[in-house]
Amino acid sequence: FRLTILCVVSAMLLSWVYKETKTKIEENIKKEIETAQKDALPGAVSFQEKESGKKKYVEGYDANGNSVGKIFVLSERGYGSEIKMMVGVNNGKIVGIKVIQHTETPGLGDGITKKNFLNQFIDKSLNQLLLKKDGGEIEAITGATISSKACIKIAKEALEYGKQSEQQ
Repeated sequence: FRLTILCVVSAMLLSWVYKETKTKIEENIKKEIETAQKDALPGAVSFQEKESGKKKYVEGYDANGNSVGKIFVLSERGYGSEIKMMVGVNNGKIVGIKVIQHTETPGLGDGITKKNFLNQFIDKSLNQLLLKKDGGEIEAITGATISSKACIKIAKEALEYGKQSEQQ
């Protein structure tokens, strides 16, 4: 009987905590997404979800309501996990890029989140997105070539989707 009462009280307490924190958690997630969007599309102050064909994207606008580009959220298999990124594109070039989810190897593959790696993608067009060893302009992370290639594949895909969305 005591165990039943303890379980009921615990369930009620958990339910109350969930209800009390749900709104705050949702607000924090929304802020994190907005911060990532601003990193992926510098200069954008507002965002609107859109769709081109079957691909969803977010259009970013400056303070005057002018489009500053599109954000695509894409993922690719890295070495140790799925890598999910937000990539901002405008006029056939990458304007911002942000890793939003991964569980790559600490000290190796997690280097994909570092600014010195991600900054290599800025202002690059489709034909420039290759590893240096393959004739491109992106320096792979030492010991994490698979993760580096996954990021390049995501960036290329974002540029392709950006091109397709402009043609429709």
